[in-house]
This record gives sequence, structure tokens and C-alpha cells, in this order.
Amino acid sequence: MREAFEVASILTLGHSNHSLDHFLALLRTHAVTAIADVRSKPYTKYAKHFCREPLSRYLEANGVRYVFLGDLIGGKPDAPELLGADGKPDYARIAVSPAFAVGIERVVKGMEAYTIALMCGEEDPSCCHRHHLIAPFLAARGVAVSHIRGDGSVVADEVLVRRAAERAATDAKAASAVPERKTLFS
Repeated sequence: MREAFEVASILTLGHSNHSLDHFLALLRTHAVTAIADVRSKPYTKYAKHFCREPLSRYLEANGVRYVFLGDLIGGKPDAPELLGADGKPDYARIAVSPAFAVGIERVVKGMEAYTIALMCGEEDPSCCHRHHLIAPFLAARGVAVSHIRGDGSVVADEVLVRRAAERAATDAKAASAVPERKTLFS
């Protein structure tokens, strides 16, 4: 049970094309005791060992709990009402869906008993719904979100948010800069 003065925290990671041994080493390095699979479709063509059934068996055999939550907080739902006009996932719609709220509650409840890592496919969290969709809702509930990278390093979600804001400011400044005009006499 978490003490009242402790900050609630959660990890995320992307399985990428890691071997199972490397993946398990990442989990052990960071004392992860449970994986919440947040892929909408927990299957992959390029790394079949990360398909739902073999991964679940492997993790459980190595003392790591596995739960699938992609149907609740996955970033690529099939439900038409959660897609934008372009047919792509609409994170704003997903975030206010009843299923998403249930998924977030399950994660928060699970944190009481486990050190959880939310798992998706992308190694880089800045390209994944773990950062863009799930992390803001956990942070709003006082949960510190950090992302395990493939090399074992960890980056706090707030660092990714700050980097994105800095990039946006730099891009906006560059876009608003007036190029020097050449004249016939210069």
C-alpha cells in the first residue's frame, strides 16, 4: 500500500523490436511488476513474441503480471464515434469516452498493488498515445509519468511536454520571421 506522502508514479515503455530477454531486463531494471498492454490491437507482424498470448505467457512465467487494457485506453479504436472526419483516432473524443474513464480507473487502482508499466509498440513515447493521450490524464490526477527508453534510460513526461513546447515556440518564431528581401541594388 502506498504511503500518503509518496507521489504516485507510473512507467511506460514501447516494446519496439526488442528481444524478450532485453524487454524483461528493462522491466527488472525498473522493478516493474505488471504490464498494462495499451495497444488497441495487441498483435504485431514484425515481432511476433510481442503478440498478446505469447507475451502474456512469457511475462507471467517470469513473475510479471499482464493485463490487456487496449480496448479501454488504446490509441487506435475501431469505434467510428471515436474517429475524426479523416478516419484517424480523435484523442479528444477518446479521452471523454466512458471506456477511457474505466481504463484510467483500472490503472490507478492497479498502482495500489503493482509497479505498472503501460506498454505500447513505439519505443519513442513522444510518438505514442502513452504520452499524447494517457499521460495527461494521469498527471491531472497527480500521477508522475515516466517513460522507459530502449537503452534503459528514463525520461519524465513533463520533460517531453517541455521539449514539445520549446519546439513549437521555435517553429512559430521561424515561421513568423520575415526573410530579408533582395533588391536590384543590394
